[in-house]
Amino acid sequence: MVAYDDNTSVVADFDAFSETYIPSNILARSDQIREMQLGLSPAYRNSRPINAWLYGPPGAGKTMIARFILEKLKEESRFQGIYVNCWKCNSFYAILDSMLNELRIGFGDERDSRLKLYKFETFIATKPFVIVLDEIDLMDPRERDQTLYNLLALRKLGLICISESREPIFELEERVRSRLNPRFVHFAPYTEEELVEILKERALIALHAEAWNEEILKRVAELSKGDARTAIQTIRNAAQQAEQNGCTSIKPEHVEKAICDIKDLRKEYSLKKLSEDQRLVYELIRKQGSVMSVKLWNDYQKECSTRNLKPIARRTFSNYVEKLRQMNMIKIERARVKGKVYVFSIMD
Repeated sequence: MVAYDDNTSVVADFDAFSETYIPSNILARSDQIREMQLGLSPAYRNSRPINAWLYGPPGAGKTMIARFILEKLKEESRFQGIYVNCWKCNSFYAILDSMLNELRIGFGDERDSRLKLYKFETFIATKPFVIVLDEIDLMDPRERDQTLYNLLALRKLGLICISESREPIFELEERVRSRLNPRFVHFAPYTEEELVEILKERALIALHAEAWNEEILKRVAELSKGDARTAIQTIRNAAQQAEQNGCTSIKPEHVEKAICDIKDLRKEYSLKKLSEDQRLVYELIRKQGSVMSVKLWNDYQKECSTRNLKPIARRTFSNYVEKLRQMNMIKIERARVKGKVYVFSIMD
């Protein structure tokens, strides 16, 4: 085992690599921040904020910018806000429970959702309030409808919803969709140049000066394919690899090993997010290597029968397959046959 000291250490400040770390200087997202600030502007006049829907691929900065906006609200103390991850709190009851506990409002242990909602409404009655609902696309559609419908009934409440696409909007009940009527804010993947600048800002804080160089950052940016979260985790893991090997600087081989580890963790993390039906569809594709759309649907129905599961509707099935594609877990190609037939296969 290597004994670390100031002479062999690569990392100077691990906190700067944390997913909850918010840099003081936000790079390459000024347009998105401006859009969100415009949406929040009515709240400064004590009116309901305009709802926003942030969408884009993983690692495009959606969560960071939403947290940045919340931090600004707290600093200004003009109105309040709270962040909720809908993968962890995946029901209306769980969301209310999480908010009541974080805000330290009484009746956090109450079992009745109506009383919880009443307590929350009473708490925010006098000032505008903003709720960030991250990963809202991972909620069950019925829970999502119930959550949005009830929260949107509160007079001065604004919602910032975060997902990978706008698709969940079209799955909402009409009454919910019309009431939400969000301002869409798109987050494109970062360019390699933008990722290098983001990594450079983190490296200046998190790493010792001699532990990195711009060529290393460029290689990480190239491998990360527009995903800032992957890039930051890769440089963090590469720094740990360097320390474990007794090196005082990050080498290319540390980066290559780190990116492989991150991809494996990402796939494992994505699998945990899948519903039972989504996981079943993924496993059917994985077992066969590649499969045509009609056969996949038939195989899914047969497997449901074998497992004594109730099959989802064909449209929901198609939405689940598309979700797997958006998560970069499968790829979809047009089959070389007549008609709208597609071939599904697992992403490398």
